[in-house]
Amino acid sequence: MDTGVLYRAVALNLWRWGGDPASEFEAVRACNEIGSNFDDPELRSEPVSKIASKISAYPAVRDALLERQRAFADQPGGAVHFLGITESDPTAQALGYKMDATKVDKAKYAKYAAGEECSNCQFFQGKPTDAFAPCPMFGGKQVAGKGWCSAYTKKA
Repeated sequence: MDTGVLYRAVALNLWRWGGDPASEFEAVRACNEIGSNFDDPELRSEPVSKIASKISAYPAVRDALLERQRAFADQPGGAVHFLGITESDPTAQALGYKMDATKVDKAKYAKYAAGEECSNCQFFQGKPTDAFAPCPMFGGKQVAGKGWCSAYTKKA
């Protein structure tokens, strides 16, 4: 689970319904209404970034989001995400890692070919059917089987 995106999701909720980022109460209320569309492009917008920065300082917001993270970790398979690499990780960005290979920027990574994904790369340290497995390119952190990065080398 990308914790930074949680703060941005709260900020986006607050921004969309005209809430006051200076109000810790309103920010906590926005925590309760987080959707599940963490691919929304507005999450990376400048206004949302500024609001996220402000509300992340509120102890009640941090506590509310920590509870959400714990609930996520307690569900079956939830904790695996805490061991995994995220697309925002500096190494992931340097290698163009995407958790979904179909989302690779083909203009930027011309060597990418359809069908290439971590699960059929020689560095993927799991079975081809594993949803996540360690990868030495990321210090042994788990990558998505359906993911891709520029270090991809077809498994022999």
